[in-house]
Amino acid sequence: MDRIYSGACMTIIAAAEHGMFHTPEATIHSPEVRHVSSIMCSESELKNPTKLAEAARADRIRSYYEMVCASGWAERAWTYQEYVLSKRVVFFLGTQIFWQCECAVWDSSQLRPQQNDKPLSGTLSEVAPMRQLSVPTWPDFSIYADLVCPYNGRELTYKEDGLSAFLGVLNYLAPAFPEGFSFGLPRLYLDHALLWQPLKGTHLHAWHRANGGHRKCGPSTRRPTLPSWSWCGWQCFIDPESFQSVLDVDQDGHKKTTITNSWKLRNTVTWEHVESPEESAQRTLSTLNHISASVTRASFLPAATLEIQYAPFPINRTGFYLAFANPVLIQSPLTNLSKVVALRDTEGRFGGVIRITGDATCGPAEPIELIAISQGSAKGKCLRSCYEEKVLRKSRYADPRPFHAEYDHAGRWVGIEDKMSREDGHNYHVIATGQYEENLELPEYEDDQEYQFYNVLWVQRGDNDVAYRAGCGRVLAEAWEKSDPENIRITLG
Repeated sequence: MDRIYSGACMTIIAAAEHGMFHTPEATIHSPEVRHVSSIMCSESELKNPTKLAEAARADRIRSYYEMVCASGWAERAWTYQEYVLSKRVVFFLGTQIFWQCECAVWDSSQLRPQQNDKPLSGTLSEVAPMRQLSVPTWPDFSIYADLVCPYNGRELTYKEDGLSAFLGVLNYLAPAFPEGFSFGLPRLYLDHALLWQPLKGTHLHAWHRANGGHRKCGPSTRRPTLPSWSWCGWQCFIDPESFQSVLDVDQDGHKKTTITNSWKLRNTVTWEHVESPEESAQRTLSTLNHISASVTRASFLPAATLEIQYAPFPINRTGFYLAFANPVLIQSPLTNLSKVVALRDTEGRFGGVIRITGDATCGPAEPIELIAISQGSAKGKCLRSCYEEKVLRKSRYADPRPFHAEYDHAGRWVGIEDKMSREDGHNYHVIATGQYEENLELPEYEDDQEYQFYNVLWVQRGDNDVAYRAGCGRVLAEAWEKSDPENIRITLG
């Protein structure tokens, strides 16, 4: 499929409801989508006709992509590579048609090609993702992450197609990744890629006032024929921030000096595919979903499973709010994000944190099995800014008061306000679900001090003692080494 889409002069995208996504009667009688978003510009721009026209154009383009995001086409996994790999596309949205290529967005009414057309300005390129995907010349993990993170939560009729629907993209990247991919994870960066974390699952139902005015997402769900250690074995959108330790690596394998990110990883495990010599001789890419390695194992006790919920607060809403689509990688609403398990050792001391991958549960009296898959380090300011730590710091073990979430321009959760808001519905509190420990003393992190930890997988045993991923996180190095870890041979499925 990568050759078909990238080699085509133009791709026609049928994103209208009629046909694959709805009935003809429903499409005919559905009201025309109206352009309701307001033009965002400064007072000085209002006095500048050129700037005002550009703001209006950006606003119109933004409305088209909101319509695309809200379509059934945008929820399907098989249509993802159609969009990513095509050089030029024409979108049919029922009542609207628009064109997109490497340098322009046009429609049939107002966005017309001109003789003096120039590439889109910075403002427009932010609202309209351009088709400028080129084959990387080196194994750039950041490009890989940009492509896989918004894909994996899309809908499939057959769960076993979770990897197949992305193979066109992997084939496109393959020349830059000479060691290839193991069930979607680049072998060159396998230790980093195994640390993928779910951002959120897929939408369960539509907007409702009880959900703070947002669509509710369920937890990640398993695709049982695919491996649990890879993202393709789950249906969930991937959190780009889970790849912090590799996103700033340059083509020589060194950290980029301009990046302030302090996350580091050290490889401690060598993984092997479990297959017979006969199977190895018959193919160059493994199709078995088991990998095996010698690892250290330890057991920790959950102190609590922490979940973000809406804090009760009266809000007023209008239909205007519903006109904006919810991009798949934003972190709002926080209630859609994964649960976090706070860990303690056998003496009751804080050990680390785990983000649950699916719907696994645990209690304070039930030890959970953890395996160390690499070692890592980060400065205190980076640790405090990560999702798991922010949840932990607003739990009963630190500051359990309700809070108002602040987001950056990309929709990422970046701050906390103690003052609640009536305006946007982003008022939350962190609760401990089920049984939990009453008290847990948390460590305090100094901004510029570097802290060592072990990257761990929480695993649960299946048939033939094969282990399956239930969560991923980190345990402080001191806590792990005091837990008397044992060396074992493990097989992940």
